[in-house]
Amino acid sequence: MTRLRIASLFLAVVAGDYAALRLIYGQLADFGVSAAVCAGSLVTAGLIAHADNRRRRAVARGRAAVWQRRDKQATTGVDQQCPSCGGTRQQPSESTRFVDRQGGLTGVEVST
Repeated sequence: MTRLRIASLFLAVVAGDYAALRLIYGQLADFGVSAAVCAGSLVTAGLIAHADNRRRRAVARGRAAVWQRRDKQATTGVDQQCPSCGGTRQQPSESTRFVDRQGGLTGVEVST
């Protein structure tokens, strides 16, 4: 629950209590005003809850779309070719050294 929704519900409860007291004491003008405030606060809390549920569903749909796209790329990406050079993807090397993964340095001697 958001803070705004909590505050709206609290206002509705307080206004509803005040409306009940005004009705008991026979002050109908004050009762009408406080009942309207109570109803407005309840409607506001409901709209906030509805908007929050819509936002959560939209975020969940977005996350699901991202995961589906990643899964699709993972399954179809193995055989894809590079759009600029037409070559296939590089395969990872089993060597742990950077120089070995790059195919060695030509013309440069490396001392270890």
